Amino acid sequence: MFYKKSEQGLRCTAWYFMVGVAAIVGGLLGYGVGHTHTAVGQWQFVFLICGGFTVLWAFVIYFFLPDSPLQAYFLTEREKSIAVERLRGNRTGIKSTEGKWDQAREALTDPQVWLFELWSGISQILNIGGSFLPLVIQDIGFTGLQTTLLTLPVGGVECVAMVVAGGLSSYFGKGRTIIMFAVTCPTLARATGVWLLLCIPASYAIMLSLIASNVAGTTKKVTTTLLCFVCFCVGNIVSPQLFLSTEAPIYGTAMRSMLVAMALTQLTTLLLGVYYVYENRRRDALLSQTAQDIINASTVYNEEFRDRTDKQDYLRFRYEW
Repeated sequence: MFYKKSEQGLRCTAWYFMVGVAAIVGGLLGYGVGHTHTAVGQWQFVFLICGGFTVLWAFVIYFFLPDSPLQAYFLTEREKSIAVERLRGNRTGIKSTEGKWDQAREALTDPQVWLFELWSGISQILNIGGSFLPLVIQDIGFTGLQTTLLTLPVGGVECVAMVVAGGLSSYFGKGRTIIMFAVTCPTLARATGVWLLLCIPASYAIMLSLIASNVAGTTKKVTTTLLCFVCFCVGNIVSPQLFLSTEAPIYGTAMRSMLVAMALTQLTTLLLGVYYVYENRRRDALLSQTAQDIINASTVYNEEFRDRTDKQDYLRFRYEW
């Protein structure tokens, strides 16, 4: 009875859906900029335009996006209460402004956190395909502008993958690790044929939703997200180094690296699912062996909103897999 059905998969996927849209818009933008002839370099135009929108959007987010239901200025007091109550079932608590070193240390010793970091870092090596896809297409014999247009379907594939992955996650409520595994299979299958069909962003969105629903405790969640971002950046730094110009147009090192990274990403996804199933069963067994008076003694009013981690709340917290 302590399991909860979360909408985190749909929410994170809906946000990440815009990544695919951005890929399409970015391709069209690049095509348009490719027709400009000014003292400013075409590549500089792209950075100026995208950077300008990014800075502008940062101000919008800072001033208008609340960081919790309690700070949602557009909600009435009753609506805020309803929004907070919806968090009760997740048992992940509400935001705390107090940093807790014990939660940070727990994050560093939690198997699921390390699996998140491995997944985040290794999966970004697959950006070899996305980042250098224009170069691969151009080597086939297309012009630079034609290549820009031919990369647009990648964004479309990402959008479709986002909708499918998010919809399945929301509909079934659990089984997100299975969906993560399934949605990346096309990448592995197509990578063996040297062509690239990238569905990794959809899996990454689901992974972020797992962090949101399975890592409890504000400091622990922040630490986990920070480590994921670091690994994400490291993976993106490593991936370009594997794309060697001397190996054009086959790029053997890049293709082999992508296959290995994809296999390791799949393995990490399976291990994450196995860990959640094992841990839930272990906690169910422990709960069944715990005396009712001990369970009652550990239950306090509004305990779901206390800033406790998933480890500290072991009797009642169950992982969504």
